Amino acid sequence: MQNIVLASSSVYKQTLFSRLQLPFIADEPNIDEQLPSSFNAKEGAEWLAIEKAKFVANRHPSSVVIGADQIAELDGEMINKPLNHETAVHQLNKQSGKRLQFHTGVAIIDQRGSQSNQFSTLNTTEVLFRVLSKQKIEHYLRTETPYDCAGGFKSEGLGITLFERIDSDDPTSLIGLPLIILSTQLIRMGLL
Repeated sequence: MQNIVLASSSVYKQTLFSRLQLPFIADEPNIDEQLPSSFNAKEGAEWLAIEKAKFVANRHPSSVVIGADQIAELDGEMINKPLNHETAVHQLNKQSGKRLQFHTGVAIIDQRGSQSNQFSTLNTTEVLFRVLSKQKIEHYLRTETPYDCAGGFKSEGLGITLFERIDSDDPTSLIGLPLIILSTQLIRMGLL
């Protein structure tokens, strides 16, 4: 079996990738995540996925390295991980009743042969939030504490109750790793 390395320290991405039942290791990509000023959210998500894969690929020659990153966008503004309760309350208030796009980039660097090959793409999922009361926001955040998640929620948990609708052709993309896209490419590469 070839070495597969997931360029991520995210428990969410590791859990998702394990659904493919392929042996892999995870390695944290310690990169500067400051985007070039000219990039929009879509460009930034794919660029970060590529940069993470490149960083980890340098430490794992002859491996297949997978990088992924996600940037949320509301009305053209990038939304980050809230990191604390106060910021999460602010984000969810702002997102209440609105449509939010989640741009998830994924990159694969295949170093198995004499020449390295690279694949990258982007998936966008759109979420329509319910109109959220202050009480609903407080209850949700106290219950799930999703401060390490873009947009301040976990769709795989109680966060699903915050939505009226999710539009996506790859539902795992919202969690941070688009498995349909990824598995399609891994099949083409003979790994699945």
